Amino acid sequence: MNHYAGAYGGISVLKTTLLKKEYLATVQEKNFEELMNSLYETAYKKEFDMFSTGLKYPDAIDSIANAHMAGRLNEMKMVLPLQAMPLINAYYRKYDIESIKGIMSAKVLGHDLKKLEEFIAVEPGSTIGAIKSKDLLSMINEQEIEGVINYLGRFVYGSLLLENIDSIRAGSLYGAFFALDSFYFKNLLKEAKKQGNKGMLQFAMELIDAQNLIAAIKAVAFKYDFNSVKEYFIEGGSISAEKFGEMVDNGMDGIRKGFLEYAATFEAYDKEKKVADLDAALKFSMQSKNIKKFVSKPMSLEFIFGFILMAERERDTVRNICYRKYYGLQPMDLSAY
Repeated sequence: MNHYAGAYGGISVLKTTLLKKEYLATVQEKNFEELMNSLYETAYKKEFDMFSTGLKYPDAIDSIANAHMAGRLNEMKMVLPLQAMPLINAYYRKYDIESIKGIMSAKVLGHDLKKLEEFIAVEPGSTIGAIKSKDLLSMINEQEIEGVINYLGRFVYGSLLLENIDSIRAGSLYGAFFALDSFYFKNLLKEAKKQGNKGMLQFAMELIDAQNLIAAIKAVAFKYDFNSVKEYFIEGGSISAEKFGEMVDNGMDGIRKGFLEYAATFEAYDKEKKVADLDAALKFSMQSKNIKKFVSKPMSLEFIFGFILMAERERDTVRNICYRKYYGLQPMDLSAY
């Protein structure tokens, strides 16, 4: 018996509501008002109505895109077999961690938490992660960052943060954030191995490689030698720490040669020399590559993850197009979509 047959049917129906590449290419040529009006006539109408009075642009862009993706993935969970849930939940933990980082950073930097509260309320993790909206809002209402950490004691994240409490008290979050990231990828790799699915194991290892790649690029950009950042290398990917060290020692050219399959994504970095641009381009490239591979395997765990990646890519693309249009930037390159 194939446990994924029912999921295949349900997800195939959900796929029909995704925005097509041709639509996205056309709509990004419109002005901002026309773009928003056009999106309103799609499956995003519900989210537009939800935030039409409470938020203004550009803040509403994130809220609409996040809420739509979270709703789509929540619908998908209803048709999934139990066998798939441990790995999917492990993957979704990244949304918990994004929310935690956002709250902790705001506490340390003294940012306006009222605005953050509006944003967190529709964070994807509040619907599909382990930490729900009420938890996020409770953490926002804590007066001190230590209160946030204590609250997280009811989840696995609290103990990870307590191990870095001294540096957190000193105002440094780097070690704490690395501990969260390291836990995330190691747990994802563990669940992928349990599934005994070669494709999903390779996917988890690729995500680890990408995380290490961005760390290596940061080391080159800020002129660090690899030994000084080696402690932040995450084990479990397909490329060893020693190999990454060799890449860093040879600068950006060494890194490029080690990741030839993502050569096109380095163009974003070449234009502005911004690591964030390369990070986004790498994510988009990985999504598109794995979507093509996963959706070709119906009635499988890969097919489910293919849809998850499609929903995430659409969220990222809609946000990117809307922000570019709002701020008068160049249209997004959709050739790899």
